[in-house]
Amino acid sequence: MAGCLRFVAGRAGAGKTALCEREIAEELKKAPIGPACVLLLPEHMTYRVERELAAKLAGDGFLRAYVFGFRRFARQVLLGTGGLLRPRITEVGRRLMLRRILTQHGEKLAFFRRAAKQRGFGATLSETLKELKSYELTPEKLGKVADDFAETEDALSDKLRDLALLEAEFAKAMEGRYDDAEDMMNLLIEKLPSSKFIQGAKFWVDGFIFFNPQERQVLAGLLAAGCDVTVTLPLDPALNKSFENTSSTGLFNRSWRTRKDLIEQVARPLGAAVKDVTVTEPQDAAEGRFQAPALAAIERGLFRHPIEPQEGAGAGVQIVEAANRRIEVEAAAADILRLARTEHLRYRDIGILVREEDAYLGLLKLVLEDRHIPFFIDGRRETVHHPLAELVRSAFEAVRGWRYEPVIRTLRTGFFPLTREQIDKLENYVLEFGVRGAKRWTMEEPWPWHRRRSLDDAEEELTENDAEALVEIDYLRRQAAGPLSDFAAKLAKGKTVRDYTAAIYGLLEALEVPAKLTAWTEASEHDERLASASEHRQVWDDLLELFDQLVEAGGDEAMTRRDFEAILGDGLDALEMKIIPPGLDYVTVAPFDQNSLMNAKAIYILGAGEGVMPRRSREKGLFSDADRQHLSEAGLEIASGGLDGSLAEKFLLYRGFTEASNHLWVSYALAGSEGEGVPLAAARKPRHAGRRGSDRAQP
Repeated sequence: MAGCLRFVAGRAGAGKTALCEREIAEELKKAPIGPACVLLLPEHMTYRVERELAAKLAGDGFLRAYVFGFRRFARQVLLGTGGLLRPRITEVGRRLMLRRILTQHGEKLAFFRRAAKQRGFGATLSETLKELKSYELTPEKLGKVADDFAETEDALSDKLRDLALLEAEFAKAMEGRYDDAEDMMNLLIEKLPSSKFIQGAKFWVDGFIFFNPQERQVLAGLLAAGCDVTVTLPLDPALNKSFENTSSTGLFNRSWRTRKDLIEQVARPLGAAVKDVTVTEPQDAAEGRFQAPALAAIERGLFRHPIEPQEGAGAGVQIVEAANRRIEVEAAAADILRLARTEHLRYRDIGILVREEDAYLGLLKLVLEDRHIPFFIDGRRETVHHPLAELVRSAFEAVRGWRYEPVIRTLRTGFFPLTREQIDKLENYVLEFGVRGAKRWTMEEPWPWHRRRSLDDAEEELTENDAEALVEIDYLRRQAAGPLSDFAAKLAKGKTVRDYTAAIYGLLEALEVPAKLTAWTEASEHDERLASASEHRQVWDDLLELFDQLVEAGGDEAMTRRDFEAILGDGLDALEMKIIPPGLDYVTVAPFDQNSLMNAKAIYILGAGEGVMPRRSREKGLFSDADRQHLSEAGLEIASGGLDGSLAEKFLLYRGFTEASNHLWVSYALAGSEGEGVPLAAARKPRHAGRRGSDRAQP
């Protein structure tokens, strides 16, 4: 008999997550040991919610409760049913494999032939292939639709044929060797009926507004196995009577369509019972999110037209205007200290949301460190910005022509036995005398060039100071050129992927990179920069894994040095570090689209400028919005792209502006980093939608 599918509908702050946690806690109190109680969440929310659940149990602990994302849930099931022995390919491995496929089959492509040679194409292709697999669009399906479009949409037809070829080649390369995350989900769907872990289990699914076809099949498998499944969705409690739910442009329409899809495609074919529960406010007043009336008014009226200004004092909401971004960040940091010192908030109760990460994250690091405010930047960090990744990339470019810029860039990574002052001296000398080329950098004789005080005396003798300076410069040159010269010699002899990988590893060993990273880690820990320490500790293992995957994927395959550099570059671009929060009391800095800051006591939203909030919808991936429309009309299910992106943007803003319980700070800068003016539309809505907050201007 199929289980029951229960929907819990409510607006932001109504207590949907609290309901899930409370019901799980009640199940555990009834029977500490028994069938599993599983809470499925987006991956980025699992850490915080698991801690909240543990706190609700008042230190009693739990054995039956599990907090998973879909991928970790798949791993848990496969541990019992089998299927984990085959290696999982990482994103780095995917990029490397795709780069090889593009190198081998690039000339067969019709639509993507030129694009395939550009840097970054492998990353975009990887995301597209993930989407195709998660929506079960096989090469055969793509080929058939391509034939149908051959006469009416020739460009789309060529694009589909190229993707069918690349998807087929990628599947062939993976067959019998690796699985990826999408393969693991398919295996989970296959193994669910035989899983003992889910027998008698209850499931709560929270934090999602839509599910892809694979995730829907997982939910169907749980219901078919007799499990009761509760799905929370952000919806207006009026359900089908609410314009915000049923209108195609409504705030909650994406969630409403998800509810409809789960009923029609999952519950109804299985004959599963469907129940609706609506929540308008938390059962326990202490669990209520909005402690300030102005914040509750913002939740009700943020996107309501016409705007209805609220009467009364706007305690809890601040709209701040700053002359530039640096002053904006400084003002936010000062207010965080005020909350910590005068209102006794813990740093862990405070979050900062940014939309323009490139514009604000660097400033936030500088200012928060300067004010001694502990913070953690939530999200994956690109390894490509770490000095070690820069060393690997720049070293190849440096020995290609021994030009000034890449050589000095390589030296400035900090791994060579030279201080910054010594590198400055060497750089000034190289610029003054135009030193370039391997012959000059690696010559056996000392560098003879020096500044002459007269054009007439060709045999002008060196002064004692000049001679000492030349000796020092030549010593610095040999310290820099020695390891690079050995590296260049090994590259010249190399012909295979294994040879090139061994050459770069030899350079890293010669420079004693592991020892330097250990020293950097200890220094960062001493300065209480624990996130930086974690980065230094993790980056070496990540790079070694990249080298292993290079050798495993390519091994003894002959390859030009340029092709190897391209593959290595794609691998470095794909490397990401996921840092676990290094402490318990810190300000969380997070992006709008993926964060776990719900119910934070204070939220700071920076950079609320027009064009950023809301962000203009842009086409992403290899399919345009028109392509997606044509595929949908041809009967293929695929994400709709731009339209859903625009509506999702509206919901993201709604969620961001409604996450705070006590204090909401919304700020914008009048000028950007280069003094250019910034449009100022986004901050107006909270000013009018809530009770009028205090407006401040930072000079």
